[in-house]
Amino acid sequence: MSNHFTGLSLGPPLGDQRLDLCDLYAFQAPGDPGRTVLILNATPNADALHPDAVYRLNIDDDGDYLADIAFSWVFGEPGPDGSQTYSVYLATGEQARDPEPGGTEIVKDARVSFGPEANVVTAGHHTIAAGSRSDAIFFDFDGIKEEYNASEPAGDRERWTDPFVHLLGHTGGYSREEAIAAIDEHGLLPDVLHFDPAKPAAHPNGRTFTEDVIDVRVAFLTKNEAPPTGLSPHTDTLDRFPYLGDPHPAS
Repeated sequence: MSNHFTGLSLGPPLGDQRLDLCDLYAFQAPGDPGRTVLILNATPNADALHPDAVYRLNIDDDGDYLADIAFSWVFGEPGPDGSQTYSVYLATGEQARDPEPGGTEIVKDARVSFGPEANVVTAGHHTIAAGSRSDAIFFDFDGIKEEYNASEPAGDRERWTDPFVHLLGHTGGYSREEAIAAIDEHGLLPDVLHFDPAKPAAHPNGRTFTEDVIDVRVAFLTKNEAPPTGLSPHTDTLDRFPYLGDPHPAS
């Protein structure tokens, strides 16, 4: 797994690695561009998910940066043998903006797969899996402030433009006008991943496994004084669901 510290002081939120969110991907399903793949990675240890947390994917489909669709994963207490189950809820409209899981329970008590074979669950039009996989990211970078991670996208522009302008002035010598133009070009604020499934997936329209997005972001921060290094992507990804490769054996 990648090791992205999303909490304050380069540590996991609340000091708990089970709450450490890693990477988010969005792209068309290989061989079936009418279907969209969404992948949220969490916890570098991947030995269990937090039973008191809600792992959520919010989708805004009208551009107001408020959730219109929400998929929520809720995990059970790990068993004595390390096994764990999960349920998935699908909420729409106003229910999608409630921090608690709500809407329709589309998966109930499915098995979390910690071994090499993914437990793939079909629920109506949805195909779902939860468990250990090999994260395809190939560059790690340090974390950001907890307040930024906890804020809602609808308020990001007002709250975070000035701090980002200040940061870019230090990291890349940007003027205020240059910084705001660069923030807009890279879609940095608000903090959402844009994806139009009618267009090919390529960052910033979604994100695929082969894109060196962190090096691109470093180049952005430094005004291309530190350009992408040409790192090669992982080769253990799959051309079928769940697309992420099999988990690596513990060393």
